[in-house]
Amino acid sequence: MKRKILFAAALIAAAAVAFSSCEKDTDHDDDRIYIEEGEGLADPVTASDEKVELPAAIVGRMPDYLQTALNVRFTNAGSEISDDLKVVVIAQDQVAANTEKLLGVYGAGGMVVVVNPDDVQLSDWCNENGVRYAGDGGLDNGKDHHLLYAFNKNANYYFLDDFVHDDDEGSCNIFLDTFVSWVNKYAAAAEESSASLWRGATRADYDIKKLFAPQTVNHTYQMCLNDKTLAHVVASKADKLTRSGTIDVAYSVYPLYSFQANGSSAGDYYIVEGTFTVHNDQMYNGSWTKKHGGVKSHLCGFYLKKFEVSNTLCATDGTVLPGVKFPSQGTPVPETTIGSTSYSSGFQWSIGGSISGGMLGKDPQVSGTLSGSIGWNNSETRTVSDLTINKNSPGGKVGYVFDVNNRPHTSSGKKYTSVPSIASSDFTIHQSWIWYVPSTADNDTKEFAMSVWVKPTYESYHWYSSAADFSTSSWDDAVPEGDRTFRVTLLKPNRIPKGVLELANTKTGREYMTDIRIWKESSSTSKAPDYTIPGSFRGKAATIELPTGRYRVQVKLGASADLLDPYHTPGTVEIRLAETTSVDAGFDFAIGSF
Repeated sequence: MKRKILFAAALIAAAAVAFSSCEKDTDHDDDRIYIEEGEGLADPVTASDEKVELPAAIVGRMPDYLQTALNVRFTNAGSEISDDLKVVVIAQDQVAANTEKLLGVYGAGGMVVVVNPDDVQLSDWCNENGVRYAGDGGLDNGKDHHLLYAFNKNANYYFLDDFVHDDDEGSCNIFLDTFVSWVNKYAAAAEESSASLWRGATRADYDIKKLFAPQTVNHTYQMCLNDKTLAHVVASKADKLTRSGTIDVAYSVYPLYSFQANGSSAGDYYIVEGTFTVHNDQMYNGSWTKKHGGVKSHLCGFYLKKFEVSNTLCATDGTVLPGVKFPSQGTPVPETTIGSTSYSSGFQWSIGGSISGGMLGKDPQVSGTLSGSIGWNNSETRTVSDLTINKNSPGGKVGYVFDVNNRPHTSSGKKYTSVPSIASSDFTIHQSWIWYVPSTADNDTKEFAMSVWVKPTYESYHWYSSAADFSTSSWDDAVPEGDRTFRVTLLKPNRIPKGVLELANTKTGREYMTDIRIWKESSSTSKAPDYTIPGSFRGKAATIELPTGRYRVQVKLGASADLLDPYHTPGTVEIRLAETTSVDAGFDFAIGSF
């Protein structure tokens, strides 16, 4: 949601005070351990040193706190947009005026980062210009709550939420750590072409990760526990604490489609790898002591008590999508884990038949429809301590509660104040699952969305003289209720049944082949062809992937580009699902045009 922007005079590089504050008690003795802001931690959290050195531009008026942080992070940024840039950071109100230049950067594989994006305006702009928009459709009662939205043509997306508390704007540089790493990873990456897929190949299995490029979604949630009372000695000021931090979620999604010809296994499959990192080090102030007259308050906070997350496949407007399942061997992992020091974050899965991958705009992410068996294997055992994993995945929902064990407590009249590392430092968990939607059919164009909900709960403790007065408090509003959910539109798989036309030419004396034109059986050959194959071919075949059906083909053959005659198929050529149909212009074509 958009919140009132306050001017931040300067970026606090050390950031020791960026995350914490305590009430100052003016009535204290010399022997107390007096805690100023940020103390209690031996090593305060600071921003990373990572920079973006790629050619970039920063365009438009930015909030002062963000401009300052961007100037620190982007070391090779100007103010003019050109096609050779790798990154453009632009204010929402400058997007429309720079459409042509932005499309040039986007088309060349560059990254576009919109500041304070307006969901309606940006969605309209994307739709008008053939750019895929993955935004959440204005969650939180139609209000936009992102500070940054970044995207490129390779289906890499990043969302940075606006700050929960205005005071955090001065610490913006720290909250850009994940964004900067993401930009360096995806803006500089070379566009990799997928391996060719040929029908009738002798390979028994295909590796999904090697053949299909995933859609990646990264989202940074903002957290803040503001002015929370940890303890309150009678007739004294309350002991309070304010801390802010972030949660990073990252997904790689592989959309697949099994054609109706495969029978009971037909439908959409979305293979999801998810990683959650709760930055508890940003929320943890350590332990400290405050003296109120003759009473000492021994304090500690905030440390993680539990983390809840759920993932749901839904319609693009957020409504429930019925019939979503998990295929055999594709159920969510990790499983419920109690008292274990390890968990499995992956699985092995395979599917046979005719399969296709995801779509980017009008173009498939992979050159062809597979016929055979494709496999997935991301099995990995990871270590974990002081954590209970509770899986709750009814229907197609992927839900988890992660409870931190061995937190500070009392037992048998003794107090135990040690905070588990998992509760006071970065806590990362990995998940995997497959959503199966059997209701989709060949040639469907519908898209779905993924809805993600998170809720961290933090805890603090205090005691005065002994275990008898030891007490804990907990808070579950670090992420405000209206900001806990975000929704991202997923790439749809290519549901168009296709095969390949392979066009060879062995005609002696007329080895040169060009001007290849293809008409659907239902189209008139007196009009423009439905498909063409550009270029010229000598000694090699021309190939094109086509929707299943019958076609008429015309080419020009000759000894050279200056000596050409038209040739055509006397009848039609049939393209079958996931098969290669080979024809030879030297034998299968007749001289003359249609």
